[in-house]
Amino acid sequence: MLLKLLPEQIAGYWDYIKYGLENSVPGDILRSGNRLNNILESLFSDGMQCWWWVREADGQEPQVVCQIITTIFSDESSRSKTLRIYSLFGYTDLSYKDIKGRMLTLIRYAKSRGCEELDAHTEIEEVADLAKRFGYRDWE
Repeated sequence: MLLKLLPEQIAGYWDYIKYGLENSVPGDILRSGNRLNNILESLFSDGMQCWWWVREADGQEPQVVCQIITTIFSDESSRSKTLRIYSLFGYTDLSYKDIKGRMLTLIRYAKSRGCEELDAHTEIEEVADLAKRFGYRDWE
């Protein structure tokens, strides 16, 4: 199940969220200025969103499998919005197939916020390909 965290949850799990960011975003990006504090502030104000894929097993505590940080990018020249995957971090090994089923939740969220596309802010080919595969043309 993919869940969007609330500000109270973000505050309570910030160290866990920060770990995922530090291990998925290129280090030079996070080292410049107060980037992590800016991200935290954006998460509190819903300028960025933190999503956790939580796996529940019978009789066991729920386990966070994956963290996705998104933001809505507005292009003033085209008057369009894009849901951008800012970071994607697996707390366990993940495959394309694992992530694919969770993308529908993100696509529904993006459409509800007026987004026309999905893209990824990444240097990792697999994540960029994932965003391309779920571009707006597949939203119909």
